[in-house]
Amino acid sequence: MKIELDLEISDEWCADVMSAALEGGIGYWCAADSIQRDGLGFRSFIAYDAEDENAFKPKGCDRLSIRLGVERILSGEVKVNKALRGCILAGVTSYDSGLIDADAADCIVQAGLFNDLVFG
Repeated sequence: MKIELDLEISDEWCADVMSAALEGGIGYWCAADSIQRDGLGFRSFIAYDAEDENAFKPKGCDRLSIRLGVERILSGEVKVNKALRGCILAGVTSYDSGLIDADAADCIVQAGLFNDLVFG
């Protein structure tokens, strides 16, 4: 069975997910630079590997990257466990970014930047 959803993911929701990622979700693999904020919170940052600067080219993460990560996970393009997928689906459909914990935020950022879960 295939279900398609047409969901609006707000800039504020994306900013909250970036906050969860930067404050705890991605710190084990990512160092962030050039962090940009606006009235809603985080707008963008440059991600690079915290351990090895040559592991991957620095990548820009912004609200579009967050939306893309959510889309890739919910469509099944990027595989995550059912609990994380359910958490992300609940957070998006309820418009409650508070349901997105650090692990889910990590997966969303990785899916958005790499189209895969590369770390962890």
